[in-house]
Amino acid sequence: MAKLRKKDIEHFYRNYKLIGKAEKRIHAFTGTLSCRFCGKSSPEVIFKNDAHLVPELMGKNDFLYSEECDSCNSLFSKYESHLAIYLRPYLTMLGVKGKKKVPFFQSRSAADHTNGRTIITTGANNQKNIVLGSLDDYKIDHEKKVATFTFRNPPYIPLNVYKAFVKIGLSLLPNEKVAKYQNLCHWISDRPHGRLDYFPITIKTMMTESQFVEPRVELSESSRTIKENGFIPNLTLHLCFGNLIFQVYLPLAKRFNYHRLIVKKPIYILSHHIFQGIGDKETSRVVKAVQLGKSEPVQRDEQINFSFTSGDFNIGESQTSNPAK
Repeated sequence: MAKLRKKDIEHFYRNYKLIGKAEKRIHAFTGTLSCRFCGKSSPEVIFKNDAHLVPELMGKNDFLYSEECDSCNSLFSKYESHLAIYLRPYLTMLGVKGKKKVPFFQSRSAADHTNGRTIITTGANNQKNIVLGSLDDYKIDHEKKVATFTFRNPPYIPLNVYKAFVKIGLSLLPNEKVAKYQNLCHWISDRPHGRLDYFPITIKTMMTESQFVEPRVELSESSRTIKENGFIPNLTLHLCFGNLIFQVYLPLAKRFNYHRLIVKKPIYILSHHIFQGIGDKETSRVVKAVQLGKSEPVQRDEQINFSFTSGDFNIGESQTSNPAK
């Protein structure tokens, strides 16, 4: 059981300070534009595309900024495509409306290729229409009123998912701090970056009693990095959308002397955002640590539990003999 206590909030803010958050842009930027990732300025590079601080796949939003050129934007869209696959089961089942609509989910084929693909679409009033490729992909507990679905995600590259998160965090950096973390900007824009130490671990949890109306994103910087029993990562990103809450630890700044540390152990301090919403209605919550360090495609099955109050379950297996690809 996890409960938010005052000392948890105080412990986080003793070690971290809020330095940036996603806000709506009121006025368009005028003047010479410069990309914080590749370091190039107009007219050497073009700034025609609307660059979003928060990808619209996490919910339609107006969090725009002017410091990302079209070339870097194109590269980052590749990272976001892997992030979209990673998040797709949640986006579909939670009804998170992106730029145009709630995305549909289509699983990969089963290993033996005898079953079709599970396809989930969203109808009126967020009603889910589910065609199962395999009856093994679901379980209904009518007594506890819990439905468990196994989502056979298509392949994605975990490191690209991590880079998509890192890019969001770097977009929130105040201008006066960009130089300090220039090696991170070079890393995600595929430029020479020198030594870079990163810890691709993501903390993930899900609220069960409420949802965020629009994405909420904050970036915090550690005020004290070196401890007797290890070190605290420089930057941590908090990202909330739908009913999901993520905390991501960004790579270390170049000036951080990681190789000189006596105890090379990262200390992961959980933000109070992870415990947000816990109260009378929600007394416990599952918190998972997800590793996103692999640079090769992976196929992971995501098992998600959903509670329900009532519903009609007319479950049947897909009869498609030649599933869509």
